[in-house]
Amino acid sequence: VRMRCPKCETIERIETINTRMIESSTMVWRRRRCTKCGKKFSTVEKKVLRVAPFHVERWKTLDEW
Repeated sequence: VRMRCPKCETIERIETINTRMIESSTMVWRRRRCTKCGKKFSTVEKKVLRVAPFHVERWKTLDEW
């Protein structure tokens, strides 16, 4: 994932300073710093779960749809 600095808008010079899991959720908090201008900023990332749809047949077997 490419991050953009909110101050100087550079894309390639962003480093992660600190990472923490947010309790009882699927989110991650990260503290970042632009190595070009020195601006520090935070991001919150949420994990997206993808579930394949299933079709239940007459005989109650699960088939991936």
